[in-house]
Order: sequence, then structure tokens, then C-alpha cells
Amino acid sequence: MIVSIFVSAVAVGAFLPLFIKNTLHASNNLSNWATSLCVSLPYLIGAILSPFWGRLADKYGAKPWLMRASWGTAIIYLLMTFVQNVTQLIILKMAQGLFVGLMTISGAIVVQIVPKKEVGKSLGFVAQQAVFQQ
Repeated sequence: MIVSIFVSAVAVGAFLPLFIKNTLHASNNLSNWATSLCVSLPYLIGAILSPFWGRLADKYGAKPWLMRASWGTAIIYLLMTFVQNVTQLIILKMAQGLFVGLMTISGAIVVQIVPKKEVGKSLGFVAQQAVFQQ
């Protein structure tokens, strides 16, 4: 999980503007707008849907929702390798917002399964990975 979060944060985040401009052949202005939308839309959609996902996780348990977030994110990243234009990329980044909550659910599961004396250290480790994700 550590490696995937690091790759997600560094490889995707740092090179997204270059990918949009050079591979998708977007103008400078479109590249700036598309990068802004690709970074902000998943968080905006995720913020709107978080209470809904939280209620479902409370009702059915956190592990199925951890799998939903993990698989959903993996599928979205896979589909991003096939985009042909900026619009497709923005749509996929919007869809990525449907699968937010990976770090939050991971923290909830850590609290449930780790012995009490190790919870602080374990949550710190999960929080450290959230920093890489930003």
C-alpha cells in the first residue's frame, strides 16, 4: 500500500501537467485549467459523497468499503492510461471522486485491529501515507 500511494502521489501528481500538455497536446491555457480540474474535482466530489460512504461503512462494515475505494482507484488509474484527450481525463478524475476514503477507512480499520498500545504508532504510519498522497 505504501508503494502504491507513493507512486500515485509522485508519478501521477508531479507529471500530470506534462502529461496533459505533451501527450494530450493541450495548449498552455487548457493545460492549466485541466490540471486544476483534475486535482480539485476528485476531492470536491469526494467531500460531497463522504457522508454517504460513511453511513454505508457504518452499516455494512469498513472492509468492503476499503475494497471499494482500492479497486475503484485502481480501475480509474488503469483507464487513465487509455485516455485520448483532456475531456476523457477530466471525466475519469471526476469518477475517481466516487472512490475516495481510502485513508480514512484505513485509519478506522487500524483502530479496530491493532492492540491499544500500538494504535498511536499505527495511526501515525497511516497519516504519514496520507501526506504522500497529497
